[in-house]
Amino acid sequence: MPPTPNVPGADDTNLYGVDCTSANSCMAVGTAVFPAGFREPRPSQTVAERWDGTSWQLVPTPNPPGAFNSTLRDVSCPWENVCFAVGYWGTVPNSPPAPPAIARPLIELWNGTSWSIQSGPDVPNGGLLAVSCSGLLACTAVGNANGGPLAERWDGSWHVQSPPQPAGSQDVSCPLRRTCTAVGSSSAPLVERWFGRVNSWGLQTAPEPDGVDSSSFYGVSCPDGRVCFAVGRSSTTNSSTNQGNTTLAERRVGSTWSVMPTPNPGPYLSTFGLTFDAQLLSVSCPGRRACHAVGWGLNSTADFVMIDERFDGASWHLETIPFGSGIPEVGGVSCPNRLFCMAVGHHFINGIQGTTLAAKWTP
Repeated sequence: MPPTPNVPGADDTNLYGVDCTSANSCMAVGTAVFPAGFREPRPSQTVAERWDGTSWQLVPTPNPPGAFNSTLRDVSCPWENVCFAVGYWGTVPNSPPAPPAIARPLIELWNGTSWSIQSGPDVPNGGLLAVSCSGLLACTAVGNANGGPLAERWDGSWHVQSPPQPAGSQDVSCPLRRTCTAVGSSSAPLVERWFGRVNSWGLQTAPEPDGVDSSSFYGVSCPDGRVCFAVGRSSTTNSSTNQGNTTLAERRVGSTWSVMPTPNPGPYLSTFGLTFDAQLLSVSCPGRRACHAVGWGLNSTADFVMIDERFDGASWHLETIPFGSGIPEVGGVSCPNRLFCMAVGHHFINGIQGTTLAAKWTP
């Protein structure tokens, strides 16, 4: 896989989201963190990189005037030359990827030549974490604002919607113009579904695996309006063996969610006994019987690995993604078809510096 570039002068360049319209066209977005001498925290700027089937290239992105921190968290491309990216910006210092305490949502548009900042509702104290577009005039972005949930809809202009409490949405998937599913975590796995009207978001119930203390969703992909897959992690702390964080995947058919068995790297021996530490952060499903979910974990020797779990229609299978040295943090994955997937992220070389990474999957 050709290397991904890093922003010149930045200590750390991170990729958080990616969307591919084909094996020859992907857009990834994130943030670049710059040195601040002996001062902390460090300023950040938006980042975008484009894959043309052969190599990755940095694409200039704007930052709001007066911004100290700017971050793009996700991207969705309804056409090859049209992409919407969302995130947040603030004048108050923060440590990415967490939104600053005083922030504003950030939305940018790629027109095939350049990125530009889009005007949208002024929503204080919040940010957007995910976006999904089913067409040029049909996008939904989700996040949080003022301690509550935030959803915005694009139909030629951006409008704030009113999703129900609680807050916690991490990802959204909109397979059809008037059908979206958002997932996240609160006290349990959070699922919200949009049915096509401005304020028609409704909560759904998703089960937790037996015997776990808590579960969270981080990624969702809906290959069609009836079926969705959500991934994340489950935690167990009250077991003498096999405790820790384990991967989680669930599938919705119609309106019913069910837990799917998933593999894990490890377990490794810790001071607490046999311990798992793994989670899935993003999933992409080009069809009901084809998904890739990516995340990270510790293997049986307690070494960090990037993991890819592939669903073949019958079960999930564990694969390891090569990433080089350091500690990996996967951002997202996009599979435009059953024969190609692209995963992006970054890996820390030490506690401060890090570089981008990308890995592609083909059969």
